[in-house]
Amino acid sequence: MQLEWPDFKQVLDQRSMSLQSVVVGDNLWLSAFDNYFKIECLIRGLVGDAYYDDYAANYAASANQKMKSSVVTEFELEDKVLRLASAEGTFDSSGDCVIEVLVPGTFDPLNPSRLIAEAYIVEDVFGWGDRLTEVNIVDLDNILGAGAGYVVETYHDAEMPSYNQGWRFYPTEQSMGEIEVEPVGGFGRIPGGLYIQAKFKRATGNTATKIIADIWWGAKDND
Repeated sequence: MQLEWPDFKQVLDQRSMSLQSVVVGDNLWLSAFDNYFKIECLIRGLVGDAYYDDYAANYAASANQKMKSSVVTEFELEDKVLRLASAEGTFDSSGDCVIEVLVPGTFDPLNPSRLIAEAYIVEDVFGWGDRLTEVNIVDLDNILGAGAGYVVETYHDAEMPSYNQGWRFYPTEQSMGEIEVEPVGGFGRIPGGLYIQAKFKRATGNTATKIIADIWWGAKDND
């Protein structure tokens, strides 16, 4: 993510980040890292530039230090607490079901209020071909100003043909259908104020009536 200097230094002040810098010609290139999070900045012009003078006076001394990491993955950071959430929905006469869960907290793309670890979904009667067709992160309340219902991110593979998107239900010993989903590479990050939207489709002739979804995720520990 590339930012202008005022925004770059604001993020730098808010987080514990490793700052790296290099001068190329008359330009100063800056990068800052915090685990998997990275921001960049380009300051054009050096001597006499207000942005460069600010950097030189207040940030240059801390730049280009040896990068250290005390953890291997985010799972090892003791900075979050467990939170449990759940939702349920009913298939309509067309075999469609939509579940929407509001993520707690206020919108901040740099500091998501929930880190999703896993979701477990059950339909009351297993049917061959019943499936989870879409998982979206949606702005239903128009907090971003792009219109209510704006899709911020998709978790299903939207580049696949529609028939191949999402996951099929698997049968359980109790004749129900189940799906278990884990994010890739750690946690799914979702800012507060947005919704997790899951869409399901019951195959023709099948008899499922309800969906239950359990979510376990982490909230930042502010204590």
